[in-house]
Amino acid sequence: MINVGERIEELLRLNHIPKKDLMEALGISRQGLHHKMKTNTFKSEELQELADFFKIDLQEFLKFGEPEKEESKIDYMFKKLLDEFKVS
Repeated sequence: MINVGERIEELLRLNHIPKKDLMEALGISRQGLHHKMKTNTFKSEELQELADFFKIDLQEFLKFGEPEKEESKIDYMFKKLLDEFKVS
């Protein structure tokens, strides 16, 4: 079973996002987020909100650790870079 708290920490670190930004986006207190991350008690709607926050689909959010193939890691990193440089 995936540890959502660890996944959140990983994505925050990889994307250089302060935890405060996540708390504000979800409308949750620091204590509330800490409790959910520690106890791994996220509802399915909250999992989707987290995936949306990180701009990835839910399936990708639920993957934890390194991708199985090096190519998929490169594809993922390239996609993230493209998303950052999109012109609105």
